[in-house]
Formats: sequence, C-alpha cells, structure tokens
Amino acid sequence: MPGPINRHHKLRDGELTRRYLRLRDEDPSCRHEIDSDPYVDGEGDDYWAPYEASALDFHLQSVWEQVLGVALAPSLADFLGEPTRETWTPSSDARSWPETNPNELAKALHAHLEVAISRASRQDYVENLRRAGHLDDIRAAVVKTPVLGRWFADQRGPAVMALVLAPFWIRPLSAWLPPDDTTDLDVVTGSLVDHLLVRYPLPKPLYRAWLGSSLPVLKWACWCVLFGQGASLHRAAPQFGWQISARFTQYLLAAPAELGTLEAVMWAEVSRLGGSTIEHARLWAHGAYRVDPTAQLDGDNARPNDDWDDSYDPAATTSAGFWRATVSWLVGHRAALDDAACELILAWAMHHHTEDIAHQRSEAARFSWRGREPARALEEATRYNELIARPRAGQSGGLPISWRRRGWDWEDLRGDVQWSIRELTSDTELIDEGRAMHHCVASYAYLCAQGNAAIFSVTANGARKVTLQLHPHNRRIVQARGAANRPCDREELDQIDRWLATLGDP
Repeated sequence: MPGPINRHHKLRDGELTRRYLRLRDEDPSCRHEIDSDPYVDGEGDDYWAPYEASALDFHLQSVWEQVLGVALAPSLADFLGEPTRETWTPSSDARSWPETNPNELAKALHAHLEVAISRASRQDYVENLRRAGHLDDIRAAVVKTPVLGRWFADQRGPAVMALVLAPFWIRPLSAWLPPDDTTDLDVVTGSLVDHLLVRYPLPKPLYRAWLGSSLPVLKWACWCVLFGQGASLHRAAPQFGWQISARFTQYLLAAPAELGTLEAVMWAEVSRLGGSTIEHARLWAHGAYRVDPTAQLDGDNARPNDDWDDSYDPAATTSAGFWRATVSWLVGHRAALDDAACELILAWAMHHHTEDIAHQRSEAARFSWRGREPARALEEATRYNELIARPRAGQSGGLPISWRRRGWDWEDLRGDVQWSIRELTSDTELIDEGRAMHHCVASYAYLCAQGNAAIFSVTANGARKVTLQLHPHNRRIVQARGAANRPCDREELDQIDRWLATLGDP
C-alpha cells in the first residue's frame, strides 16, 4: 500500500501486526500534560481511545485485500479463464488428498502468509496454483457443477478466500457434491468450507465468518484451516502472535451456534474466566469492550508463557489484561450489579484505562480493579457521567479556539457512497464530533491549536463514521475509531488508506 504504513516487511514469529500500533507511544503529541480535572473537559459519554484498532485480523485483512487486488484483478472470471470441456478432470475416486501433519500445519500456513505479504506477482501466484493443479480442478468443477459458477460470481469474498487457501485444500473441488438446497448460497458456502478445508468438526460460529459476499476475516479463515485439520490453536498461537489458552478451544466448541464469530470468541474467553452469558452480554453491549481477546499483546507486556494464568492481574499493563481483569471483576460482583450500573461503571473504567495509556502513567498510578467495591465504583462512575454531561464552558474562559486548515480534505465517490475526510479546525467542531461519536475528542483542541495533532472526521453520505488523529509532521495515523470507540471496519480502513496515499511524503 502506498503511504506511511509499511505492511510488506519480512515477518518473524508473532509479528503479523499493524506496525503503526506502536506510534502512540512514540508520538510526542500524545505526551501532553494531564488536565487538573481528572475527567475529560468536553461533552461525550465515553472516551477517546489511545490506540487504533489492534485486532490481528485488521492487519491480515488489509494485506490480503491488497494482494488479491493484484492477484485477482480485474475479475475472478479473468483469473480463472473460460471453462472448457477439455480441461483436466481428476479421477472419479479422488475424494480426498493426503492429510497434512497437524503439527506442521501452523508453520506452513504462516509461511504461506509471508509469501502473500511479500507482494508476490499475479503471474507467480497464478503459476503456483496452476502447478498444484488447482486451476484445472476449479475449471473442471465449474463445468461439472453449474451452481459453482453462480457461487464464484455472487459470493466473491468467500470464493477469493477459498482460492487464497487453495494450498490447504484437503479434497479436490471437482469431488464436491452440492447440498440439496443450492438456492441459498450461504448453505453452498458452508458445504464448500467443509469439503475443502475441514476434516474435524468446527465450532458453528466459525462458519458465520464466511456468510455473505464480503471477504471473510482472514484470521477466522485461518482458524477454520487449523481447527478443521486437527491443529491446536493453542500451539499455533505463538507462530501468529495470538494469545490462546489451552482451555480456550473447549469453550469455543461450546459457544452458541447463533453467535457471530467475534461474539463467540468473546463468549469463549469470558466463559474460560468463569463468566456467564450475563457478563458476556454486559461487555458486548458496550462497543469498546467488543474486542478479540486472543489478539496479540504489546510486545513488552507479552507473558513468557503463551497460556494465561488466571491468577495473574495484568490490568495495569495491557489492554488485553485490562479486559480480562474487567471480566473477573464483573464475575466476582455479579450479585451486586445490574445492567444499568454496569453500563456506567464500564464507561468510567474504560475512560480511566484509556487516559492511563494516553498520558503514559506509571504502573503504580494506573487504574486497577483491585479492591474496588461495587457501591464505591458506581458512585464514582455516576459522578463521572454527570461531569461529562454538563454543558461545556470552553477551554479558555469561554473563548473559542481555532487553527489553520492544512488543505488535506478529501472526497471519493465509491458506487453510490460519497466518502469525505475533513479536518476539524475549531474546538466547536471537536465538541460536535465528540457529542455525535460519543467520545471526548474535544480535549484535543489545544494539541491541534499548537500544531501537534490533526483531527479528521470521516463521513459516508454525510453520516459520521470515524474520527481519526493524524500526526501532522510525519502524516501517520495515531488513532482511528468509530462511534463509542468501536474499531474501524474494512471499508472505512480502505478509504483511510486511499486518503493517506494522496498526502504524499512529509
């Protein structure tokens, strides 16, 4: 990708992560002094996050979208070529290919991702598939089973991901027998996932990652390969930089089938920590706690043992640790809490946690759940909620603050969606953004006025989607979040990347 984010370095074990996640700690603009008021000066009912989305799948997804744009452009049909009756057909008994050693699977899959990230050319990528016989097998299967042609055309995302994972197919596509119901292409997708990638039962929510026509999140697709072919997610985790307990898998297998993939991963980890559907629902109701708890930790805070020790309290050192400590606190005080109290307490706690990171507070000064009783926590959370709900008097005796626009505003029409990225150049605009997006970006007014930060609002057809902070000197993203601090989705990240490419070098 052009622009400041370099996604094409050679990978070491556990290094599949977005490089600019560390920029917050390196960014001098983030070292502003702590306000005398312990709470944020400005309206907003949540907080402004100190980190851009950190889930491993964002990085992998962005990489693959770029590689696939080269490997499969301009269309899947052009990539496959026209099917003919003369194409190679495997023998009729070719129902299964040799089984891969599960102990070697994670290493092979990781190596395959390295190749993809290395900007392999379309010609080389296609040639590798051709040598393996996959292209001929696909063409033969499309001739033999017409529904596959419709599936490749209409379910482009799952089809592309299946091709990406072609080296890990366990059966030839031409040996696939369609399900009775071929009118529902999601049913067809599930059948193909089972046929191509799965020897052993998958947790039902993993199939949900493949539903629809969008490209599946690569992390969950990799889990389907590893899980479905007998590899241990726990043992594979260090290779990919995931944090997965040895007991996590058994809880994921028990996750309710109706849950989405990320929701099920959260459910499994909450259950592993002793939680129930009550704690899961309370966390899921708050956007900032909807995280992938198996995502990579910050390097300095990763534990030497890849399994998590439930007695360890890392709340003051990592976001993943804070999330787990929050689960444990909710579990321990379940009887004393109701949903309304949890909503207030979770917002208050996340505010403290994000401020700790933003101000680089020492471990001793950081927020911790230790020793906090529900009644006192609710009292402080209520006070915090009342403070941020007050009308703001202004940051300089009520006088407005404004600064010069840099001329980096941008618009892009994608289909019927008009995307816009516009710099916010006054404290009034920051206040409006914070109110609409439910975070406290208004507190960044002085940083912007001093030239140490630039805040932009990303909109689609006029609706606010993302607030992002750019370092104005090196033109790198410091953080980017949606409403209530949710992570950016893939479409939003794509638009931000396109905009960054237009800024040029500092």
